[in-house]
Amino acid sequence: MSEGDHRLVFSGFSQHLLPNSITVNGDGPGVVQSVKHRVTYLNQTAKPARMLSLEDSLEVLGAESQALDDEIFVYDQAQKLLLENRQLKGAQTGLTATQLREMADLYRERLRLS
Repeated sequence: MSEGDHRLVFSGFSQHLLPNSITVNGDGPGVVQSVKHRVTYLNQTAKPARMLSLEDSLEVLGAESQALDDEIFVYDQAQKLLLENRQLKGAQTGLTATQLREMADLYRERLRLS
């Protein structure tokens, strides 16, 4: 470089670059006066296809996980219903197996819809 003040701008780095990890070295009698780090949000680069694919997969897996959690909740509630009927049967006549099955099916269906 010729003698005088110069400003070098490097771009295209990850926005997750750690400012403390930037080092600048030079050969010769020149002096580096300062190094600044700045993220320019106006020039956002497009995400790589792999990252977009992974984000989509993460969203799908999150939805599937939530659906499974909801189904587990529904079956837990149905199990509670069955256990409560077993406890009530000793004090009262209780429900027949067919009535209990129909009620459990209805209960599960209503919980899924809510």
